[in-house]
Amino acid sequence: MSEFISSDTYKQELIIQVLRLNSLVLMLTKIAKETARKDGWTLLHSASYLLKKYEPEEWESLRKSTEHKSLKSLMLKTELFEFSEEKTRKGGIRVLYKLKTDSGLAYA
Repeated sequence: MSEFISSDTYKQELIIQVLRLNSLVLMLTKIAKETARKDGWTLLHSASYLLKKYEPEEWESLRKSTEHKSLKSLMLKTELFEFSEEKTRKGGIRVLYKLKTDSGLAYA
């Protein structure tokens, strides 16, 4: 057991579990569940707006973090979300996210 606890695999899993309890990640999960479009996707830009509004201190902390310079970077590290992109009418691209179905947090 002590060999496993001192392993890189354990340390990495522990980091992921701690990140999953981050207030921004918890709110992103809630936003994905409550505001998803009919196809199950949520606009990352809209979620970002809500985070800035309701979690300003955590948002600012993320912005100052040396490890996660972007919201998407944080989300990728948790391994809870999947991402997609779609074109806008004006030719831009918007980023979408949703909970992975195997995250244990997805809903029917």
